[in-house]
Amino acid sequence: TKLLFISGTASIDKTGTSVYTGDFKRQTESTLEIISAILKQFQCGFSDVVQATIYLKRREDLNQCLNIIDHAGFPRNKSLFQVGVDVCRNDLLCEIEATAVIT
Repeated sequence: TKLLFISGTASIDKTGTSVYTGDFKRQTESTLEIISAILKQFQCGFSDVVQATIYLKRREDLNQCLNIIDHAGFPRNKSLFQVGVDVCRNDLLCEIEATAVIT
């Protein structure tokens, strides 16, 4: 058994550019897609995530975030939410870090 640590991940494309500026829904979906792709490289999925921290810049995005992660199958019950905090870049609204167990 191994642990996979996914550091703060956000809606940033392969060139390092922030994407979907100002669009919380698309930024969060993009972040989850990136995390999913990382997990797939290790033959894992969201069900292998044992803990996560979700950083939200704006308090008013919390309910929408819950809907998005529930729809994606991301483990809300294993997530800690930090609301009304700075994220990795000023133009981003959401950042997620996670730990998964690889068996």
